[in-house]
Amino acid sequence: MACAPDRQDPHLDISDKTSKLYEIYAEFEAAASDFRQAAVCAPGCAFCCTEMGTVDITTLEGLLIRERLSKMNRPVTAKIAKRLKRDIRKKEKGEKNRCPFLQKNNRCLIYGVRPFSCRQLYSLKKCGKQGPTVHRQAVELARAAVARIQTVDDTG
Repeated sequence: MACAPDRQDPHLDISDKTSKLYEIYAEFEAAASDFRQAAVCAPGCAFCCTEMGTVDITTLEGLLIRERLSKMNRPVTAKIAKRLKRDIRKKEKGEKNRCPFLQKNNRCLIYGVRPFSCRQLYSLKKCGKQGPTVHRQAVELARAAVARIQTVDDTG
């Protein structure tokens, strides 16, 4: 059930855009729930956060992450800043790197505001060299959600 892209008023304020973004997230979760029921992912599973490489985000998602970080204490944000710099250096060399927001216990520090590219990931089998195993229909639902997200953040 792919949804048509929304045509957004580019002058919506950030709270309206944020509400629309979370609505799209929720609609994707509902549409993909039947596919994800058999997922083997669980808290502490971090294959996608350590082995998948690049995470795409919109400007709006970046602003939400930035807002979350602004509410954290200075020692934590200093560590994250250091990890982000290391991540940039590694990516410039074409190397994979552990997500800068992944804690030592393999839990996401920004889970509540993680971008859609993280939210859409799951696997039906334990990940290994082949990476996650995902339903083709769920991938199509994700593509439709990304198109909708991009219309919400079309001025970003």
